[in-house]
Amino acid sequence: MGELLGCQEARHAQVLSPTLTMHYMDWGGDKPPLLALHGLSSSAHWYDKCMPFLTPYFQCIAPDQRAHGLTTQPDGGYDWETLGEDLIRLLDHLGIEKTAVLGHSWGASVAGHLTVRHPERVTALVLIDGGVQRPRNTDVQWEDFRLRLRQRDIYGPVDNYLDVHKQEHAAVWDNELEHMLLSMPEQLGNNEVREYLSPSSHEQVIWNMFSDPLSSVYERIRVPTLIVSAEGNTEMSRSYLPMKQQGVADALERIADSRSIWISEAPHDISFYQPKALATSLIDFLA
Repeated sequence: MGELLGCQEARHAQVLSPTLTMHYMDWGGDKPPLLALHGLSSSAHWYDKCMPFLTPYFQCIAPDQRAHGLTTQPDGGYDWETLGEDLIRLLDHLGIEKTAVLGHSWGASVAGHLTVRHPERVTALVLIDGGVQRPRNTDVQWEDFRLRLRQRDIYGPVDNYLDVHKQEHAAVWDNELEHMLLSMPEQLGNNEVREYLSPSSHEQVIWNMFSDPLSSVYERIRVPTLIVSAEGNTEMSRSYLPMKQQGVADALERIADSRSIWISEAPHDISFYQPKALATSLIDFLA
């Protein structure tokens, strides 16, 4: 089946393994490949608004990562090594030897660790509002980190779930964004949704982020790297800007071939608000 985005058609397919069935979208073509990784509790559709701008230049591949979207949810395997092996299996399946890799939020950390573990497969790296922070502060305890990244209590009746997002993203709400957001939770029938990522899987993911952050291996990233950061579009989101600026400066100092760009009037979900600006920054960098 295919879903029309702009003038490009994405092919939906799956990669099978003994422990995982991975769903992905492939826009095809004979252009340079671009592997796009979504963030936590999201799906491959996070990039939908960007794809009309990207597909004329790249063969775009967007997978649902382990325990997200239409990909199955094993009991384990949420460490960086296994998550990277999932993606290497996908690249092998597609016959792609090397690719540029970008990731949003948690997906940025997955992309960065993939680059460190499999440098022969990655030509360039893009970290989109994620993967960039100061080295882990020893004063931050696991329980505090766990509480800050706890799962959101926004599920249940689908109308309630959508109403939360409509209020949060009122300035850019449309049918396409609604479709994107409905791809992220598990559909239970009877107009009910719930978080697809189980509490156990979620805790494994955030423990990995806490105990082995990307900042611990910045010096091992040896490919051209672009750091894309959101300036924020509300007083609250802008309040985090000084901390983000400090984290970006640290990453630029420690990642050998790196540069950064800031997207104005955009919160963490940059692709919802500034898809063309995000896509243009990727095209300019990867050209």
